Amino acid sequence: MIARVFHDKSKFRHAVPFALLLLAQIGLALVREQPLIMADEAVFLANARYLSGTAPMPTLHGAVFFHFGYSLFLVPAFWLFDSPYTIYTASLVISAFLMSTLYLSLYYVLASLLGISSRLAMVASFLTCLYAPLLLRANFAWGDNAYVPGFMLLIALFGTLLRHKSVRLALVFGVLLGFMYTVHTRSLPLIPVAALYLVALGLCRALPWRAVSAALSATALILIGTRLAISDLRSAGGTDSPENPILPIIAHFFSLQGLHDFLLKSNELALYAVQSSFGLLPIGALAICLLLWQRRGMGLTSFARDVPAATLMFFLLAWLSTAVVSAAWNGAFAQDTHFMLGRYVDGISALPIALGLTTVLRGQQWRSWRLALLLTTLLGISTVAASYGLSVFLPVIFAPQSLGIYPYAFLFGTTPLALVVASVVAAVGFVFFSFARGRWRSLAVAAIACLFLLTSAFGYFSAILPLQDRVARSSTLASYIRAYLGSPPT
Repeated sequence: MIARVFHDKSKFRHAVPFALLLLAQIGLALVREQPLIMADEAVFLANARYLSGTAPMPTLHGAVFFHFGYSLFLVPAFWLFDSPYTIYTASLVISAFLMSTLYLSLYYVLASLLGISSRLAMVASFLTCLYAPLLLRANFAWGDNAYVPGFMLLIALFGTLLRHKSVRLALVFGVLLGFMYTVHTRSLPLIPVAALYLVALGLCRALPWRAVSAALSATALILIGTRLAISDLRSAGGTDSPENPILPIIAHFFSLQGLHDFLLKSNELALYAVQSSFGLLPIGALAICLLLWQRRGMGLTSFARDVPAATLMFFLLAWLSTAVVSAAWNGAFAQDTHFMLGRYVDGISALPIALGLTTVLRGQQWRSWRLALLLTTLLGISTVAASYGLSVFLPVIFAPQSLGIYPYAFLFGTTPLALVVASVVAAVGFVFFSFARGRWRSLAVAAIACLFLLTSAFGYFSAILPLQDRVARSSTLASYIRAYLGSPPT
């Protein structure tokens, strides 16, 4: 069904932006001289090697366990090649292909489900995929490369299911929903949100109950199979680390200190998303909210059957639930800098950023200066709160893992001044993008493309390549990997 939107007359037009994104991501991977091998990568590759049947599972005692869904995509690299370097390079090429498919599903959501013109959807989708957290993700062999495009494909399948009401599509949607958990535990909020939403659509008669039952049954089967496979992998690797410390997180969340940490982390995530998108994300979020608000008088049943409204509502619930869980998780592990601020949210923010771009391209302005003033004021308050009240905020947000989202640090260092400058740029960008029209729209789009490419380049040369030197300074690659995986108990 999804393939129909890419009809014969336009398939070559889509091949060009897809190929450009794929070549850009592969090029970034191939110019490096050796693997980077971070902690996440070591376990994902270990799972893939074990699943390929080419070697036993290495000892994972003391290592964090990761799900194996992304590793399934890397299995062919171990079947085709023997050299560890070539295998790692092949894994990055596979990741580049996975991340490039984000363009296709994002275009489908914009053009087919939301009714945006084909040309506008192509430009917005392509520019969004140049967003630094998306373009640079495939430089590492980690589960985000399957999770991020999988999330957008899930949104596309949901809208297609709502339109065609097919049991077969419901099964495909349910399989992908369950597989998102196979890829990464961060998809946990998606499953109850999607299940409740499907039941609500069944009650509103927007979906037949046989389709709802098929989707939920497929999800349950994939979850059960995933849990059984995880038990086997944990046994083969001998890991003794907790897989999902869910209960401690819940207990912390419902404490007074946990609520305090949650609010601060929520502020961090919101500030990160606004600043790194140069003000585009709130414009896209406003576009979603306004479209839903315009349909407030439709009635519940009509709203549930309206494909654009129901699809955007599903996205909004999935997006916000992921952000809430990420904030709660980060709050429970406030001292753990591994959970970088935007990693669990920026990758799935492609749709609001793309909608922000379409707003600029179509010249739909938020003509109320009061609204612009309100949003920039909130951005300023959020900046002050982060700069003044969070001692761990700045070192984490400017860490190398942040992939160069804040080139302001190059000029001002990791100080509150850099954070303020970032907010000022985002606020100016928000106002400029919101009110741009005529020839200024072309200038706005060019500015967006340049900003995304500059921040991507900055992240590549200031964060990724220095990590390459860090690996080169290690005695051997094997010892570097062992340092991450840990040693078996004596």
